Amino acid sequence: MVEGLTTSWPAVFPFKLQEVTTFHLDAPLGPAPAFVVMNKDSFARLPDAGKQAIEKLSGEHFVRRMASASDRMDREGRDNVVKMPGQTVAKLDPAEGER
Repeated sequence: MVEGLTTSWPAVFPFKLQEVTTFHLDAPLGPAPAFVVMNKDSFARLPDAGKQAIEKLSGEHFVRRMASASDRMDREGRDNVVKMPGQTVAKLDPAEGER
């Protein structure tokens, strides 16, 4: 029997956690790590325009867009759970988080 788990808000509905949980603790534990990788040889075979597009849209630009999307998905997931009857979402007390 699982008595608790740590996951992000976007995982609640795909894994149907709302069907088996009623209490949720919203704690700032940081984002889930994510990676986007490409084989070096595959990148080398791309036309110059493709390489330039990847180089232009990756790095900090890509990270900022992904962080924004992740924040939005977390917010939407949490908001959807909060609206459901029988669900309780509590926030971690800042002092407890520091401890």
